[in-house]
Amino acid sequence: MGAAIPTHPAFTCCESNRRRTLLFVAARFNDSSESFMERYSDLLYPGAAALSIIGSVLVGLYTRVAQVALQKAGETGNGDS
Repeated sequence: MGAAIPTHPAFTCCESNRRRTLLFVAARFNDSSESFMERYSDLLYPGAAALSIIGSVLVGLYTRVAQVALQKAGETGNGDS
């Protein structure tokens, strides 16, 4: 009278397939391996701080080099002085 609802073959076959599937699912959810964030979350903020410091130093060096280059270009001039 009611429509048959199709199910996955693993659940319609024999009892051993059902047991094997459930064991696989249980093992997957009880897996003790850590995710990326669980493993490296302690390094996230110190890493961001280190990258910020390194970036600031590099920008400071670039600014200093560019400033010296502009001063040297102004000293040599074009000979009109």
